[in-house]
Amino acid sequence: MSEHDSSHSAEQALVPAEQAPIDVTAAFAGKNLIVLGATGFLGKVWLSMLLHRYPGIGTIYNVVRSRKNVSSEERWWAEVVPSPVFDPLREQYPGTKFEAFMREKVVPIDGDATRELLGIDPALIDKLAADGSIDAIVNVSGVVDFNPPLDEALTVNAYGARHLAALAKKLNTAVMHTSTCFVVGCRDGVTEERNTLEFPFPRADELDVGHWSAEREIAECSDLVESTRRRAEDAPRQSHLLDEAKRNLR
Repeated sequence: MSEHDSSHSAEQALVPAEQAPIDVTAAFAGKNLIVLGATGFLGKVWLSMLLHRYPGIGTIYNVVRSRKNVSSEERWWAEVVPSPVFDPLREQYPGTKFEAFMREKVVPIDGDATRELLGIDPALIDKLAADGSIDAIVNVSGVVDFNPPLDEALTVNAYGARHLAALAKKLNTAVMHTSTCFVVGCRDGVTEERNTLEFPFPRADELDVGHWSAEREIAECSDLVESTRRRAEDAPRQSHLLDEAKRNLR
């Protein structure tokens, strides 16, 4: 075989074989999910469309962060369910049928992306792990500001993703991770998923892949946050800044 023929065969091997269309309705039928971020803008829309188009789905454990005097379930029904994004479901299930459908399909559970294993009740995690009932964890959460405070971005986007991955490993299930930055609307065709640890990592055009480490970058950012916090909490420095502010106000 010539070099040209070998190259052509290699290229053909990279082209995906013709596949039958995926039956999405059948794929979702009876499947149980844990969803993180369904209280946000993108998450609410995603959840509404999922329930509207695939009502045969199983149970959706919806992670909702409780507040001081408001439980996760109370917050879900008072702040999220009344949203207009669920109007298609209200039309599909008029009157009391809407609430009955939502209670059948969605179980709000207390949790927080900033805590280990998303802060979900350990007893519930053990139960779900034992019966293997979770088919996937869907992450539609995250800080989407382009220039957020560094500590907030680390806590939610870096450590939050790590906590989610740890939960998925414990439950032996898959993860679907999305981000507002990568929502592409009606784009068709195959979209390649690339390992961002190989490319395009920060300054990829300037640095060799061996010179960049996600773990090292997170550690360095954490050190920066901690040193900044120590400086801000330093009593003499606070006194100096207060005196300077008073002088500027005169």
